[in-house]
Amino acid sequence: ACVVANFVSVNSGKTIEGGNLAQTARVLRIARAVRIGRLIRTWGLLRALLAGNVAAMSSVERVHRLCILLAFIRAHTTAQQQLVRFLGHHGKPDSAMLIRCIIQSQTGVYTALITFIHQQLHVADWMCDEAFTCE
Repeated sequence: ACVVANFVSVNSGKTIEGGNLAQTARVLRIARAVRIGRLIRTWGLLRALLAGNVAAMSSVERVHRLCILLAFIRAHTTAQQQLVRFLGHHGKPDSAMLIRCIIQSQTGVYTALITFIHQQLHVADWMCDEAFTCE
């Protein structure tokens, strides 16, 4: 990635200024963290493959996705209620910007609900019950 940045700066004849250099370094650090996360995930999948637990690993990942989606849905619905209570008037949104913000949040919640239902169909019922009991 550094080679590409240097190549672009040499070809364009412009130098990377201090702010752009810091931003580029920040982006590359984030990309490095993402690559490390992928490496850890791939290592776990490889260990499961060698142990013969590929189906179990898939189920564990699906339950993990369900937990993340459920937390997202709960957080957004609670934030919507608090936003109306804080910025609204008598428990109702009173500005177009507030209404737009809530509608965007609800769109994300509905998308997460659809994904949640799709993921839940592929997980055994007892796993869903156990995962939601542990919360």
